[in-house]
Amino acid sequence: MSTIPDWNTDGFLPPVDILHPASFENRSPYKVTSKALVERFALNRQRCKILHGFLKFRAGWYKIGLTNGIQWINGSFVENKEQIKSVPPNDIDIATIAILPEGVEEGELQKKNPELFNRISVRKKYLTDSLFILVDDEIDMNYFLDTTVYWSGLWSHTREYAWKGFLEVPFSPGDDKESLKLLKIKQKEFENDDTV
Repeated sequence: MSTIPDWNTDGFLPPVDILHPASFENRSPYKVTSKALVERFALNRQRCKILHGFLKFRAGWYKIGLTNGIQWINGSFVENKEQIKSVPPNDIDIATIAILPEGVEEGELQKKNPELFNRISVRKKYLTDSLFILVDDEIDMNYFLDTTVYWSGLWSHTREYAWKGFLEVPFSPGDDKESLKLLKIKQKEFENDDTV
């Protein structure tokens, strides 16, 4: 796992380690745990609320049987939006790449909880802007590679063409339980602090 780097002077995660730009490990997407995500980004009430929604959303995936995959995390949530625009983020942007359990089709999973696959519902209920790719043995590798390269390329820059980094968080029900405990502690700290 990587360490989440500090924001650069523009308020973004750097896309690479400046001292080791060709490093395979220390570059975007930075591979981190959900606990590291909470430790780093539970900075105020709004961010805690977003992280709570994100963890509940992941719990929904686990409940329908998707426990093998990753989520790329991006958008203003991993930026210093409070510095850049003087407001906290509204949501967290994620792209999920999940491996379907053997013998299970996407349609079966969608029937178990259609809401998880509805981008509008997910954004409203979980404060998560979610896109996904479900992978099985029959996936077209050209499609898979084109899609991941597209998202990586798109998420590596701002709309103003500044380079930036993003995160990769693996599915891990156990880690998420620990993350939720830590998040509850952080939320209580903000509830008791009138200055936040």
